[in-house]
Amino acid sequence: MKTEIRNIKHIEHLSHETHCYSATLYIDGKKIGMVSNEGHGGPDCFQGDERAFREAESWLAENTSPVEIGGHAITMNMEIHCADLVNAHLAAKGLRSALRASVLFQEEGSPEILQVKWKGMRKVEGSHIAAVVRDHQGAIILNTIPFDQALQIYRTAG
Repeated sequence: MKTEIRNIKHIEHLSHETHCYSATLYIDGKKIGMVSNEGHGGPDCFQGDERAFREAESWLAENTSPVEIGGHAITMNMEIHCADLVNAHLAAKGLRSALRASVLFQEEGSPEILQVKWKGMRKVEGSHIAAVVRDHQGAIILNTIPFDQALQIYRTAG
């Protein structure tokens, strides 16, 4: 079962304990409704095909591993899953922005992502990447690898 959220509207300044967002929820490519959260730590709200939503939640409970939250194993549900999808969307958006404005790299054996940005630089060019490659031999340059691979490294280092 493929679950997607599209048309994501995230309001950072209203996100306190949870993300303040709204999005269209799709299951296996079919729109089933809207999901949202007000950002104050309360539950997600869903409006749409309740039967499809419950079926997706049952599928998640049966086919995914429990998640650990606050030292407790919790059965995966649509709320946790949608939060994960929002987190993935925000990480991808942040990485795209960072890759346009700076050279991101990971030194061999280091878990952290380092960033190089030059004063007055508006866009990363080949010369910027070449300078980092020269100065940090053996580093993984996130700007030069496929986006999905860079995103995985970026989220892991997160």
